[in-house]
Amino acid sequence: SAMVSDPAALSPSPLLWLLLPTFALAEVVVIHLPAQRSSHSHTLREIPAIVGLTFLAPQQYVLAYVIGGGLALLLWTRLKGLKLAFNVAMFALEATVGALVYHLLVGGADPISPRAWLAALTAVLVTDLVSAAAVTAAISLTEGEFDDHVLREALRSGVVAAVVNACVALLVVTLLVVRPSALPLLGVVVVLLVLGYRLYISLAREHAQMRL
Repeated sequence: SAMVSDPAALSPSPLLWLLLPTFALAEVVVIHLPAQRSSHSHTLREIPAIVGLTFLAPQQYVLAYVIGGGLALLLWTRLKGLKLAFNVAMFALEATVGALVYHLLVGGADPISPRAWLAALTAVLVTDLVSAAAVTAAISLTEGEFDDHVLREALRSGVVAAVVNACVALLVVTLLVVRPSALPLLGVVVVLLVLGYRLYISLAREHAQMRL
């Protein structure tokens, strides 16, 4: 990835334009993992995030993350006003934290080395926890009392889902470097991963109904 001081980092790259709709799609394909009180929403955002962290300059990564996610909320979810502003600000915070953690840990290592794997995994986990902490703070301020269920669910089911998605993303990065022509094969795995999430949710809901 280009360094922050590199003027070329400000010029949009072809990968930036490819990742913009991918970030938007990741916000549309939402997985609602059952939780004790309601559900914990999770996306496949780790996949475009890790690809962007690996191959884009930090500025371009933040741009793709914020604009892609923001367009999905505006055009698909139809969020407006304060809710839209809050979520876009959250995207900016998440992207900035992720980029800082990744580039701090990866140094000049090979993008498909174990050190890069650890940097990418740490970046997405820290990003998810920072996001959950910010949402928890916002909910607590709105309700006037501390409500940590979002943070607790992020630490439980959210971490597991993030690790699985990160591993898939690292396989995408490896194939982009070594054998891009094999990416469609991994695309089948990603589709099956989404279907597996949805099957798990369906079974969990049926089990909850049986208990009732």
